[in-house]
Amino acid sequence: MTSIELPEAVTEDRFKLRGFHLAHAAMLTILLVAHVALDAERPELAAALVAVSMAWSVAVARLGWLDDGIGLLRSLVVWLGLAAPWIALVEIETFYLQALFTLFPLTFATVEDPWTYAAAAVPAGTWGLQELRSDGSVIEWLVLPALIWSLSCIFAIWIARVIDQSIERAELLGALAETRAELAEVEREEAVRAERERMAQEIHDTLAQGFTSIVLHSRAALGRLADDDPATATLRLVEAVASEHLAEARRLVHAGPRDTLGPQSLVDALRRVAEAEPPRAHFHVDGEVAGLGGAIDVALLRIGQEAVANARKHAQASRIDVTVSSAGHHVLLDVVDDGR
Repeated sequence: MTSIELPEAVTEDRFKLRGFHLAHAAMLTILLVAHVALDAERPELAAALVAVSMAWSVAVARLGWLDDGIGLLRSLVVWLGLAAPWIALVEIETFYLQALFTLFPLTFATVEDPWTYAAAAVPAGTWGLQELRSDGSVIEWLVLPALIWSLSCIFAIWIARVIDQSIERAELLGALAETRAELAEVEREEAVRAERERMAQEIHDTLAQGFTSIVLHSRAALGRLADDDPATATLRLVEAVASEHLAEARRLVHAGPRDTLGPQSLVDALRRVAEAEPPRAHFHVDGEVAGLGGAIDVALLRIGQEAVANARKHAQASRIDVTVSSAGHHVLLDVVDDGR
């Protein structure tokens, strides 16, 4: 979600400081160009100090000291490596004070509490000291530096609170998204449950009633036939098949599709499918076959039922072989017939 990624990016910029370092380096470069153009004093030393400041920024980035959680000591070391060249530059030419524009936010973003505000007082004090040396008024060497320091502190506190609020808002949005996902999952499960109940009712009202009728009529017909009557064996087979399918329908109604095998194992269920009606399939078990559980066993059972039924009804097969075997964490099911 964009609403979650945005505050993470803001937090990353806040602690890795790459933007602030680039801005400070750019400001020092601009001032150095002005220094050389104005033919000010000691341009070579100023260029060396600017190069040292930039090299230090690259070094701390390579060391990973611009990452979050570097600790108070490292944050102070990083800041001192940037503040010291700037103070030396100010000693050479006072117009390097204009780099306060970038050094102040860099200070607040680099130094960890509780030393943040004390560190920010150093560039403000440097400014006041330079004004005092140049015989500036009290407003120039005391009031203005103190005002700039105070406003910078207030602005830094406001920015920090804005970032914290953004992070909190992102966490709330994330929690809201998770809640919506959970509600959607609950609604989906409820819809599935309602559909299962509808299908169970349909099975009860149609298939189960039909199989019950077949069993009752078969038994009634058997009661009227002699044991040696040729139709007796056929009717008994019809009754047995109908009874098995009636039991299966009842398990579907009461257990639900995730547990339709009942107390029997996957192997027992497949054997029953293979031997349910003529032509009876030859059932083989290769190795110790354990069910995979739940919906997977049910899927294997349904596949076996459909394959055997197709071989009986459509292939005109005289022989059907059903083999279930174990292959590590897999179960293989083969249905082979000699039909067309």
